[in-house]
Amino acid sequence: MRRGFTFIELCLGLVTTSLVMSAAAAFMMGVATTWKASGDAQATAAESTQTNLKLQSFFRSCNALGGSTTISVLVWRADNNGDNTIQSSELAALTYDPALKILQLHFPTVSGAGDSTWTEAEFYHPTATSVFSSLPRVSRLVLARVSAAHFAILRGSGAMAKPIVEFDLSVTRDAKVKRHYGSVALRKPVDPL
Repeated sequence: MRRGFTFIELCLGLVTTSLVMSAAAAFMMGVATTWKASGDAQATAAESTQTNLKLQSFFRSCNALGGSTTISVLVWRADNNGDNTIQSSELAALTYDPALKILQLHFPTVSGAGDSTWTEAEFYHPTATSVFSSLPRVSRLVLARVSAAHFAILRGSGAMAKPIVEFDLSVTRDAKVKRHYGSVALRKPVDPL
């Protein structure tokens, strides 16, 4: 009597093993696909959160929101000298550059005699960001690969109403466009002017 497996038994064992291995491979492919998809979603969520936090940090500490367009917002950062008057050195602007596809913060570098005073009408005028852009300034990158941006300022009525900046950014990442929405209310009620 011979010991061992017959050819049929070996073939059945091979088929059974290949079925088990195919099921394991399909399961692992499913896990890998889900893992990759969740990684992209996490990266997008992290980028969106980081952008929102940067913009919230910038806007919440401001005194007032000035003139704006759909792609730029002028702000009075702080009354540095306590005179309740807006000087050029106390301003900043958040702008979207469609040619470079970037979102930037701009801070003026004027001081002394070059530090002009802004009237309330000049500060709130829709062309205020254009006037601001003629000042010498330094720029800081906030976000790159921005394919579109839109800003809107909501000014409530009443003594305790806080101005709100709404933003809608489209960011291209890995050939996919991701949208970042958000809104930020200034901490100070009403514009102080």
